[in-house]
Amino acid sequence: MKCPKCKSLMVSEQFSDYEQSGELNFSGWRCLSCGLILDPIILMHRARKKDGRTTDLLKEILAGVGK
Repeated sequence: MKCPKCKSLMVSEQFSDYEQSGELNFSGWRCLSCGLILDPIILMHRARKKDGRTTDLLKEILAGVGK
């Protein structure tokens, strides 16, 4: 997958958030070049802000998360 910001390679990664509820693990994508992080929640919020429809990028991310 290519980064929407810099068009470089993005890799699937497991993330941990210890601030919210003690421990929360989630899958997402991180750009190897610019460090942009995308996950299904980020993409859903971005899609809603645009026009309420699911974008092609969101579909691609959701299809690849958890593989």
